Amino acid sequence: MIPSATLSALFERACLLHPDRIAVDGTWGARTYADVSDRADKIAFRLAMAPENLVVGYIGEQDADFCSVVLGIWRAGLTLCPLDSSWPVSRLQDVIIRAGVAIVILGDGQESIVVGSGPTVLRLDDLVAETGPTAKLTRSAPAAAYLIPTSGSTGTPKLVAVGHEALLTNCEGLTSRLKIDDGSRVLQYHPCSIDIALEEIGMAWAVNGTVISLPACVRNDLSALLAHIERFQANILDLPTPLWQVWVESLRREDGTSLVPASVRVVGVGSSALAAPDIRSWLEFAGSAALYNLYGATETAVTSIVDGPLSSENLIPDSIGFPQPGARAYVLDEGGRRVPKRTIGELFVGGDVVGFGYWGDARMTAESYVPDPFTEKPGARMFRSGDLAREEADGRLIFLGRKDKRLTVRGSSVDPSIVVSALISTPGVSTIEVVPDRPKTPGMPSDGLVAMVGADASVAEPGVLASWREIYDAIYEQELNRGEQVAHLNTAGWYSTVDGAVIPTAQMEEWRDAILAELVRLPHHRVLELGCGTGMLLGELLGSSSRYVGVDISLPAIDYLAAAHGPKLATGQLELIQADASEALDRMHETFDLVVINSVSQHLPDLDYLGNLLHQTARCLSPHGTIFVGDVRNYLTAKDYYAWVELSRAGSDSLDDALCERADSAALRESELLISPEFFAGLRSLDGRLARSNLKAKRTRTPNEMTLFRYDVCIRLDATIPQYSIQSVQWSPGMELRKPSDPTLITGIADERYSRAIPYTEPGVDILSTIEQWTALGWAAALAPSLNYGGRIDVAACPPNSPIDPSELLPTLAGEPAADRVTNRVSIRVIAAKQLEKALRVQAEKSLLPAERPNRYEISFGSPTSKSKDKLAPDVAKPETGHDHTVVALQQIWEDVLGHQQVSENDNFFVLGGNSLHVMRVLLRLRSRFGVQVSPSEFFSCSSLLELRNLVLRKGGSEALTREVKALPEHPGLIEGPASSAQERMWSLQQMAPTSRAYHAPFVFDVYGPINRSALRDAVAALGGRFPLLRTLLAWRDVGLRQEIQQRPLALEEITVPDGASMAKAVHEVVNRSFRLDVDLPCRIVLLEQDRPSSPATLVVVAHHAVVDGSCLSTLFGALEEGYERAFRGLPLVSEPEGPQYLDYAIAERQGILDSMMTEARSYWAKVLAGTPLESRPRVIDECPREDPYAQRGARMPIAISAKLWRSVTRLAKREEATDYDVIFSAFAVFLARERTNTDIVIGAPSAGRIVPGTEDMLGFFVNTLPIRVQTDSNPSFVTLVRSVGKQIRQAQNAQALPLHEIIREVGITWTADYNPLFQTLVVVDDVPAERFKLHGCEVHEQNWLDESSTMDLSLIVSREAQHASWHFCYDTTALSEGTVRQMAQRFQETLSDLISDPGVRVGALHTRPADQSMLTTPALPHDSLRPVHEQILDQVGRCPTRVAIVSDENRVTYEELGLWTERVAHRLVAAGVLPHCQVPLMMADGAARVAAMLAVNMVGASFVPIDQEWPHARAEAALGRLSSPIVLTDEVVRTALGEACSCVSHLGSTPLDGPMYAIFTSGTTGEPKCAVNSHLGVANRFAWMTSEFGKEAGSSVLQTTAPAFDSAVWESLWPLTLGGTTVVGGPQAVSDPAKLRRLVRDNTIRTIDMVPGLLREALHGVQRFAAGLDALESLRVIVVGGEALTSDVVRAVRQSGLDVRLYNVYGPTEAAIGSVVQQVDLKVDGRQPLGRPINGTGLVLLDRNLHPVPIGAPGEICLTGRCVGLGYLDDEFATRAAFLSLLVIGDVYRTGDIGRIDADGRLEYLGRRDGQVSRNGVRIESAEIIQAIAADPAFSAAHVVVSNELYEYWDAPREALLDAARKLMRRLPASERQRALAAAAMIDQEVTA
Repeated sequence: MIPSATLSALFERACLLHPDRIAVDGTWGARTYADVSDRADKIAFRLAMAPENLVVGYIGEQDADFCSVVLGIWRAGLTLCPLDSSWPVSRLQDVIIRAGVAIVILGDGQESIVVGSGPTVLRLDDLVAETGPTAKLTRSAPAAAYLIPTSGSTGTPKLVAVGHEALLTNCEGLTSRLKIDDGSRVLQYHPCSIDIALEEIGMAWAVNGTVISLPACVRNDLSALLAHIERFQANILDLPTPLWQVWVESLRREDGTSLVPASVRVVGVGSSALAAPDIRSWLEFAGSAALYNLYGATETAVTSIVDGPLSSENLIPDSIGFPQPGARAYVLDEGGRRVPKRTIGELFVGGDVVGFGYWGDARMTAESYVPDPFTEKPGARMFRSGDLAREEADGRLIFLGRKDKRLTVRGSSVDPSIVVSALISTPGVSTIEVVPDRPKTPGMPSDGLVAMVGADASVAEPGVLASWREIYDAIYEQELNRGEQVAHLNTAGWYSTVDGAVIPTAQMEEWRDAILAELVRLPHHRVLELGCGTGMLLGELLGSSSRYVGVDISLPAIDYLAAAHGPKLATGQLELIQADASEALDRMHETFDLVVINSVSQHLPDLDYLGNLLHQTARCLSPHGTIFVGDVRNYLTAKDYYAWVELSRAGSDSLDDALCERADSAALRESELLISPEFFAGLRSLDGRLARSNLKAKRTRTPNEMTLFRYDVCIRLDATIPQYSIQSVQWSPGMELRKPSDPTLITGIADERYSRAIPYTEPGVDILSTIEQWTALGWAAALAPSLNYGGRIDVAACPPNSPIDPSELLPTLAGEPAADRVTNRVSIRVIAAKQLEKALRVQAEKSLLPAERPNRYEISFGSPTSKSKDKLAPDVAKPETGHDHTVVALQQIWEDVLGHQQVSENDNFFVLGGNSLHVMRVLLRLRSRFGVQVSPSEFFSCSSLLELRNLVLRKGGSEALTREVKALPEHPGLIEGPASSAQERMWSLQQMAPTSRAYHAPFVFDVYGPINRSALRDAVAALGGRFPLLRTLLAWRDVGLRQEIQQRPLALEEITVPDGASMAKAVHEVVNRSFRLDVDLPCRIVLLEQDRPSSPATLVVVAHHAVVDGSCLSTLFGALEEGYERAFRGLPLVSEPEGPQYLDYAIAERQGILDSMMTEARSYWAKVLAGTPLESRPRVIDECPREDPYAQRGARMPIAISAKLWRSVTRLAKREEATDYDVIFSAFAVFLARERTNTDIVIGAPSAGRIVPGTEDMLGFFVNTLPIRVQTDSNPSFVTLVRSVGKQIRQAQNAQALPLHEIIREVGITWTADYNPLFQTLVVVDDVPAERFKLHGCEVHEQNWLDESSTMDLSLIVSREAQHASWHFCYDTTALSEGTVRQMAQRFQETLSDLISDPGVRVGALHTRPADQSMLTTPALPHDSLRPVHEQILDQVGRCPTRVAIVSDENRVTYEELGLWTERVAHRLVAAGVLPHCQVPLMMADGAARVAAMLAVNMVGASFVPIDQEWPHARAEAALGRLSSPIVLTDEVVRTALGEACSCVSHLGSTPLDGPMYAIFTSGTTGEPKCAVNSHLGVANRFAWMTSEFGKEAGSSVLQTTAPAFDSAVWESLWPLTLGGTTVVGGPQAVSDPAKLRRLVRDNTIRTIDMVPGLLREALHGVQRFAAGLDALESLRVIVVGGEALTSDVVRAVRQSGLDVRLYNVYGPTEAAIGSVVQQVDLKVDGRQPLGRPINGTGLVLLDRNLHPVPIGAPGEICLTGRCVGLGYLDDEFATRAAFLSLLVIGDVYRTGDIGRIDADGRLEYLGRRDGQVSRNGVRIESAEIIQAIAADPAFSAAHVVVSNELYEYWDAPREALLDAARKLMRRLPASERQRALAAAAMIDQEVTA
């Protein structure tokens, strides 16, 4: 018998025993075991062509071929991965990619699908049609039988790998437990993509039985399914619980067994728990069909635990039974120990059924598949199920639910996070929670999911607002400039509804004046107008307001007002904002006396929007301020309005049927929002403040649409509602309005204006005339629209001298207004919710499996309800009785820290606005209150307050409620003591930078109203008494730095600013006055007042950070506010310390309270920061020396982050259960990594540092800055990075006890006051308080004071407010220029937007936008104008034969002679066998002969290679050996050639421009010099540019100063000859010999010279020492410098020389045709000079390490493009491929290895090298070449090159060998690289001696 090693072997056994037995039966026909085997062989034969162990996917029905496919794959030695065509394409492709599917088989009838570019797609029909093999395959089975996707807790499905042994064990054990007989017929109910399908096949094969296949259309139709079972006599069924429940319900209805086919003997039910009533019903009606409860998991080869057959006698609720053969079950505690019987624990499954793990996910595998300590089998593992269970005394297992949130839906295990991940990206969705749906039948399990969707409120708004914006933009653009407009009364957009004509100006003036009459009576010192339009109100109110902010949705309107009121804008009195009202209010940071919302309400989406808008507006309103809502369309007059329009159009006095029909039709089409007065009358509060609405009827006489059908509302905040006893009269027709004698309210008066316009209404009273008469007699009256009747008026009147305001007598609404009476518009949110649900369903269809798609969507515009959170809360014990004191205590802590009034147990800390600093305060409170230590990581893992409560109880048990931590010891009366470590650091920084303002904390407030100076003085003095730290000096004594509390009080400084003097300047002086910490008190409070009484006072509070940080500001200002209030009221002040003070903390710190935490922290930081790259500080922009080198100069740059993008940031944070800070920090890290082209960066993160209980709100400095290391070399997705960064921040906070300077010391580096080498960037996210503090009776406005210092090169500052955040870059202006930071701000905004819009994007896949890429190009000169250089020079031989071409050592060679010499040398080359493309070495001295040799080599089509005669012999020999030349041109060879007669060689023809012209040996990174080849085109292009830029005169006489082995000698020698000029050969000696230099320049009228900057400076100084001084150089016109950085002292030297020259800074490596980037230097400007821009025909691009262009301003490798790019390295393909690249889009480039950036002016700046190459006097030197030369000596074991002002070589060798070795080194190295070796050796010798 075949051993049963695999399921395939089981089949082989059955096939041998019963080949003719039916193996598969069903709708597709019957097949025997032999048939199935034959088809499997054909499939295996074809698949066997692939390597073993590949993964094969199958998409098909569970038809007759499925068994053959499975068998064929296994016979071919491959792994099966079942797939499903109904899966969303993204899910299908994801599984294929992650499983590594190499082949996909499509079953019968399957259409072609998109499976990606990887796998090969084969059709099953083609496979079985192949000619089969003659013998069966014998390939061994793969380790994994199959891979199956299962729901993943991370939101991504996991791939479970199951082995053959596990599958076989499961099938054999199950047949034994279910008592399945030989020949049984097993229904294959489950689709191929579910692993149970394999279990069903395996059970049949194990008993030589038959698989009954099932069409998909039958699966969910119970009657059809039962008919199928009956037809094919299936007797073994394995069904999902929901289907079985439907079957049971049918049995109950039918009341009999007719619905159970007689063939059925065994029914297994799994996927979710069975309800006891259902079991009893089955047992009652199902006859002899045995019922089994099956439990298992995909990870354990499906079924592992079985209960049954179930009977009435053994029915135990929630029982899942016993492990089946081959499986073991354990119930364990959290420590992995077995719990006692009947104790709850987590269920683990072990034995042979355990799968291999999660494919490609070692971490998840290690977490879920753990070693099995309860068996002796080596390597055995058990699977952590995540289910809770208990074991009964008899071993039976009871299922008690899940530990996590996983749900079972229609038989499938679903993780809600997958649903959330798929749906959260739907536009408009903020949050999603997934919960089980309500069961259709009570008592039955859920049959689906419900998505609780929190929608972004903005989705319900843009459509309406956008349409109005379009309308008004069009109107204003067309009509704003009409000439007939009256000043301040531009009526563009005001059209009559009746005829569409512009409303007459007189009527508009009347309407406008009536509104102004109401507004001017209200305080309007500071006005905000929402919907300012064309400025009809603004123009009139602006003159009497000190501050006016106008907001409008239309940009043309804003532009119109800006043009009309330019001077007011310039002074800041007027500000104009283009935005919708809600957006503008989100961004508003000031308060106003009056907010005007006139003629706006009708354009809003609905009442919800209006209500929210009023709440937002209330936040911007000062105490007792007013909101004026004008021109509200009255819903109560709607029907009359439409009738009036039709009557007016028809010119009729009566309505006929046609007019009525048109009026009704118009009402249905109404697009504007109509509001009943009841809505406003029912307002009681706004934003938590009392509100009183005064309705106002229009008082204009003209009966038009704006008078009759609209009203105004004044909403006063903080208003008390008085109660008056008054006379109230209901008006009736015919009643005469007589002047009452007492305050009276008359309601429901018919208005004569209305009745005239609407003829079918009650005749009215001339109310306006009556009121005018009363007013003339001294009465006061108020008119309001009736709350009950459209077109009627309520009038309140008071007699003369009455203290009552008549508007307070008008009626208000006692209860809520009736919904059908308030507005015409259904809430737009209802419509939006339906649209959003539709979008969610479409997204679910695309992204989720059927079981994962929610049945219902409950959408709310806000967060999901707490009810939904309850359903997903973890299964932990809640208190059964009484009040949960732990929850109450935690709620109080959260409310105190967050400032929230009500916190529920289901609230999330970070959703409520918590940040990392808040976390630390909570953790301290937890230690103080409960005595438990909770880490930040543990806190972040708690998604709700309830989870935190459970964590606290787990850590402390019941004792946690009463145990207290020992308080911080107090030392009352102590006036001196040690400084804290934080103060020591701050003091040290202050000593190094005594004038620095970087550590000032300034707060500036404008105070409106009378200030009680005496009360303020007392409050300040009491503040100093209450907090001794504010009176503490820091002084260095013999025992160290000490705190010394002074007896002198903290006193208020009072300054009077003279009239006309600048208050801003006075404040600036106060803020920036430095602190001397050993002399000055560390806090100053200053009151500044001007002589003008009307001007507000300014209160300035400046504290040094040695005594305060952000966490204690509320303590400081709260105490100041309390002190002023008490002093103002004459109450006693608190002027003595309360509780522990900062000195107590410092003493405890010195006594070791933090020692244990610091020890742990040292270990953490040493590990995390190991190998951290030191900070590469951004280029210093301003190189000029500063008076105070430590006074950081700071500035701020705003970043344009929209409110929408900010909401997306917070939404992503909530979705990932992260903080806003995590997302912001991660985005900044990605941005910085791109800017620095670095994947390993460190960024600072502030931490509260208040880790000792009792310091939560203590006044003092505790803040620590933590270095967060972010590594992106693995190219993670952004969401992955957010999680990783968040985790690291939490871990860092656990280690925050160690101060930053100690952390840096652990890394082994030091820092200075202005430079931290570990990081120079910081991310700060602050919460801006709505109100810092108040002064009794005054209005206090905090100024947005911007620090003028920066401790970091660049910090990202995000200030969060309620619905908005302001973003800034704070930067050091000595490190970064304004233009650079502006560009960086734009790029950061784009980076953030890209990351948030697609959080799944790989961070390395972000590409710079083309417009922002660091690319520079210059237009090329015409190609046909360029010719090879030697041809141009030989042309000059014919043009000017007698002119002097070359001057060398007093010898003068004419062009004719040069031409003759060139011919003779060329003849010699041809005779020697030199062919085109040969490399001919030139080993010659400077002079005319060398020039002739260069030209001759090019004439014969070869390229010349200069070899320096001073090179060491070995180096020269090595260079010559690499060149393919039959001749070496030396001085002797050329002299001989010049004496020979020759024939003309001009017949050789023209030279191609793209051919090689010369090659130069340059220093090599491998230790071997490289030979760089350049083309004729590159040099000809360079010469053409020089002629164009320098001018021909500059080329008339050029001094050659460069050694011949360097490329600059090429242009110095040849360029002037192309113009008919003269080359004067001076050589390097001319540079070092000032006498020779001045003689050569003077005698030869030199126009152009080229030098290294440092040598130029020395040369100018040297020449100046002669009698004639620099006059000898007066002929110079052009000086070219290059080879090293051009510094300001060189520019200064040229400027001070007085020479009339142009100075050019040229950059270009040897590989790129001499020099290709140039900048003409502005001699008037000192400072470091840029390299400039490319020359004509060339370009450059800066690339990152992935060869992507970096953003403008970011550092990147300089790569040159265009004609300058050389031809590569001679015979060095590897080096050429590494440096010379051909890039898509960019083209051919040369990688220079230099790092640069493009500045704000579009010029290239040099920043350094990316390798070990250095430059010395313009010569590029590879340190590797020096090291190789040293290492060749056996006396040395190691060498290292260190670059300083000199280049020293540090050697590891015996001391006595140093001097001898240095001499050897000098002989080995070329002259340029012999960097004073003897001096280096001597220096090392001295160090060793010391």
